Amino acid sequence: MRKSGRKIAGYLYPINHHSSMICYKEFPPSQELAGLIKSYYSIIHTGSRKPSPQRITPDGCIELNFNLGAPIKRTDENTSTLVDKVYIVMRASLPYFAERTGNTHILGIKFYPWGIRSFIDIPVYELKDKLLYAGDIWGSAILALRERIGNMDSMQEIIPLLEEYLIAKARQNNEDKLITYLCSNIMKGNGNAQLTTILKDANISERRLQQRFHDAIGYGPKLFVRLNRYHNALKQLNKHTTASLTDITYDNHYFDQSHFIKDFTCFSGISPKRYQIEQHLLNDLMVANL
Repeated sequence: MRKSGRKIAGYLYPINHHSSMICYKEFPPSQELAGLIKSYYSIIHTGSRKPSPQRITPDGCIELNFNLGAPIKRTDENTSTLVDKVYIVMRASLPYFAERTGNTHILGIKFYPWGIRSFIDIPVYELKDKLLYAGDIWGSAILALRERIGNMDSMQEIIPLLEEYLIAKARQNNEDKLITYLCSNIMKGNGNAQLTTILKDANISERRLQQRFHDAIGYGPKLFVRLNRYHNALKQLNKHTTASLTDITYDNHYFDQSHFIKDFTCFSGISPKRYQIEQHLLNDLMVANL
């Protein structure tokens, strides 16, 4: 394993809630991978209280997660699955519930929407709203990596090992620079973008733009714009609990309040008002750090 000379500083977000403790910590990638990976993170969730399902809403990113604790029960509208070991998940358009079955310890890699393409051989659109075991994509080597990580004590040790693995897997010249540029601009504008403007920037046909978005991030530009607008609205809803839905609607460039509520319900599974009443600490932490 190559030695890392950089000091890896993380950002800690601890929460005590009804006899349980959630510790969510983020770490930046190295400069070599910063264009493809948003962050590494650690989630430790312990407590004596009976676990309850946590609502998880789409963020458009893809994660590679190493489960070092008890299996996670993942439930969507069709299935319920116990998830352990190493898996890839993309949350593009559908919410689901995650419930711990014991003490949770997850180490994750959050890729930018365009980032995973440089590390896999399968089409990115095959990952949309899916959970796949990483061994089916990368073979036994990724399972061996999990075992090595499980024997390490700190992220200062773990992150250089993860980066060595990823750099070795990276496929050269596999990033669609145009889609990366367009996605970055949409994210900077918090989803305030029109398809006509995107097409003008891309200088290609709408059909070709759709194809290249699907190839690069797994879904189309309209969904990407909607997701970013939803994220910004959700952050505002969480941060300013007294903000009116009308303010959130127009601050985030929705046509009117009914369109905002419809889009919010589509991504979260519930209305904005009900979301404010529910407890979903993990999702709020993840959204706050998008």
